[in-house]
Amino acid sequence: MTVNVVDMLQEVNAVADLNISGTVKDFEYMGEKIAFDGDVDLTSKIFRVKSKYYKVVGTVKARLILQCGRCMKNYKFLTEFPVELHFTSKEKAIDDDVDLYYTDGDTIDLDEAIQTNVIMNIPAKRLCSDDCKGLCPVCGADLDIECCSCGHTDNDSDDQAVDSRFAILKDFFDK
Repeated sequence: MTVNVVDMLQEVNAVADLNISGTVKDFEYMGEKIAFDGDVDLTSKIFRVKSKYYKVVGTVKARLILQCGRCMKNYKFLTEFPVELHFTSKEKAIDDDVDLYYTDGDTIDLDEAIQTNVIMNIPAKRLCSDDCKGLCPVCGADLDIECCSCGHTDNDSDDQAVDSRFAILKDFFDK
């Protein structure tokens, strides 16, 4: 999603409304694909702070396709979060406490900035639903759909199959 800022903000200290919808590239984070389901909406104001320094302040709204951490199925997740984005074509930032994105001075590419903020706003534990039972750790059956064929249940946690290499440690704390 790109914005042409030259036509929008021709003088320093200029402010303009920036309300756009567009596609943002899917990306990978920690081995997991993060995909956007449809357009991403940005409702914001854009400020020209200095000659080649722009600030975007507003709200991003996006629907993501994430993978459940229990059953491994993809599910849709709606997220909305505030952003403050800083763009410059110069090497040095005005303020060292802000994340800075680089631009060619004429257009701003919002993809990287939105992707970074999406990472910070998705849940650490991604679940398709709070009551997702996940997969059986023994046979791999989806416990939301069927009972597993191995007979494993959550109540059998003490009687689970123990890896033979660790069998000697099973009763270690009972002594």
